[in-house]
Amino acid sequence: MAPMGTGATSDESKIQQAAFITLAHNLTLMLERTIEQREGIRDEKSGKRKAARIKKATDLVEAKKRPFNPLVAGVRRVTKRSVQFVGWLQSCLEHRTCWRDTMKQLRPLMEAYL
Repeated sequence: MAPMGTGATSDESKIQQAAFITLAHNLTLMLERTIEQREGIRDEKSGKRKAARIKKATDLVEAKKRPFNPLVAGVRRVTKRSVQFVGWLQSCLEHRTCWRDTMKQLRPLMEAYL
């Protein structure tokens, strides 16, 4: 088995690596959406940054007298995860903490991380 951080070399291993990365990404996305729906916890800081980016883009297109595409505002960048969320998830997987306790840990991280 290759050490972590090295890429796959054979075509089959590259396919397996891509499938694993996709699976991990999709499971993380599902967990994040479940937490948002059940617990009302979302990455507030990233949301504020996104709102600022949309405002800037809106102002830019309005200055050029063009219509703003509403799809830009509605698209959620699924590839972005905060370091806090990833670290929290790694800790949960290592320490088998109950759901209620993990939510108590996650909430302050998503509300105002540095």
